[in-house]
This record gives sequence, C-alpha cells and structure tokens, in this order.
Amino acid sequence: MAIKVHGIAVSPYTARVLLCLHEKSLDYELLPVDLASGAHKQHSYLSLEY
Repeated sequence: MAIKVHGIAVSPYTARVLLCLHEKSLDYELLPVDLASGAHKQHSYLSLEY
C-alpha cells in the first residue's frame, strides 16, 4: 500500500516529504492539489483524515 501525499510537486514542503520517502525507498503516490482553483478549501479535501 503506497503512502498518499497530497500537495504540489513545486512546493518545497511537498518536495521535502517526497525526498524523504524516496530516500527510504517507500512507495508513495503524489495526489496533486489544485491550489489555484481553491481545491484545498473544498469540503472533500478538508474532510480527509490524517
């Protein structure tokens, strides 16, 4: 089961997480979030459990 990372690849915070996952050879899936359209403020995104 791959770790799901929500973010954008150009973000330094997301890049740091992806780098660590890659260094540890862990499977991950980047799920892009469209910040320009406000997807990060939608109920479906805000209701995700971490």
